[in-house]
Amino acid sequence: TGNRVPPPCAEIFSYLVYSVTHETVAMVDFKRTSIGAAKQINTQVATRGLGNFAVKLTSRRESNGRNQYDTPVVTLARVDPEDLQTARTIFGR
Repeated sequence: TGNRVPPPCAEIFSYLVYSVTHETVAMVDFKRTSIGAAKQINTQVATRGLGNFAVKLTSRRESNGRNQYDTPVVTLARVDPEDLQTARTIFGR
């Protein structure tokens, strides 16, 4: 029939984060086309450790010929020491 059915389960990466922009805790989930972004974050966790880095999330428009969609872009970011301390306090570090 041409209708595609997604698999019954999918890989997903979830992170509990502190949003400097919103000054609150947030949950960020990555799945399907965003797994590459999650792997970038996982690399930073493995090399720098949790609580020792900040990222900026933006998006990029992608196309597979028929459809357009946005994928997340992860870049390392500088964070104000006061914001870093706020996040560490919230997460008990």
